[in-house]
Amino acid sequence: MRERLRRVGSLEERRNLLDQWRKAGAIQCYNWIEPLMPAPISRMIWVPGPTLSKTSATERQERAVRQSDGHLEAAPRQSQSFRERCRVIGFDQLRGELKEGEPIVVTIDLDYFAEVPAGRRAQEFERVWKFVAECRNLRAVTIAISRPYLKNDADAR
Repeated sequence: MRERLRRVGSLEERRNLLDQWRKAGAIQCYNWIEPLMPAPISRMIWVPGPTLSKTSATERQERAVRQSDGHLEAAPRQSQSFRERCRVIGFDQLRGELKEGEPIVVTIDLDYFAEVPAGRRAQEFERVWKFVAECRNLRAVTIAISRPYLKNDADAR
């Protein structure tokens, strides 16, 4: 995939290629976490936005589990399915999900802010960063942007 992306001739070709991969399910955002589970990471909480309806959270959780577990039949992993270790919630529910004394690794993916109105992004980033800074047992923080999952180039700005 990386090689193919390096050979695109235009932004339009890149967009089309990423759209095709997204629709086919070829791009899986959880690939990086798989080698880290069940240790040193025992569970994953995906927070795609400030708030999330129960229906949207359930749909996203099912999709995340399907994508991460999609190849279990052909290539089983010793730690088995991620189904019981993956949770999708809104940021407003996050504090209630954390367990006292549990080590925490945070990845702030900037695509979280794509749905936040432009005039509120700085305020929302500050709110997220304050939460992260106050986490006890924080082991690592990374910041990323998952451009292939954004709807368009404007959301990546």
